[in-house]
Amino acid sequence: MDEQKRLLIVDDDKIHRVIYSSIANKLNYRVDLAESPRQAFDALRAVQYDSVILDLMLGEETGSDVLVLMSSLADKPRVLLVTGASDGVIEETFAIGRKLGLEMFGPVRKPVNVTLIRSVLRGMEIGVRQGCTERSPSESAGSWAWICSDPCADRSTCR
Repeated sequence: MDEQKRLLIVDDDKIHRVIYSSIANKLNYRVDLAESPRQAFDALRAVQYDSVILDLMLGEETGSDVLVLMSSLADKPRVLLVTGASDGVIEETFAIGRKLGLEMFGPVRKPVNVTLIRSVLRGMEIGVRQGCTERSPSESAGSWAWICSDPCADRSTCR
C-alpha cells in the first residue's frame, strides 16, 4: 500500500481550511492545518510535507514568509497558491518562489473553485505534469506557473 502524502494547509479562514481539508482527505492526503505563518513554521519544522496549500493574505501577515522557510528545507514541498490577492502580488510571489527553488502551482483564485483545487491536488499527488501547462505572465496576467486540468479524468493515470 502506498504511503499517504502529507499536506499542510495554511489559510487564516476556517471555512477555506475545512473545504481544502475535505478535498484532500478524499484524495487520501494526511492533512495538517495552520492559520498563521507562525503555525506554518512550527508544522514545517516538525513534519516533512509533500505539498502545501498556501493563502497569500493571512490577516495582517502574508504567505511570502512561509515560502522563505520552505526554501530552507532539505525536501521542499510543492506549493499551491490559493488567494484573492491582486495579479501584481501573485506575480511577485511566484517570482520569489521560483528564485527560492520552489515548485509553484496555481494560482487558484478565491472564491474557491473546488473542482480546480481537486484537479491540481491530483496532479501534485501523482507527481506528474500530465495535463499541466506552464504559462508566463505575458500569456495570462497573474496566472503563471503550472496550470493543470484534471490528470485523472481517464482514471488510467491514477491509483
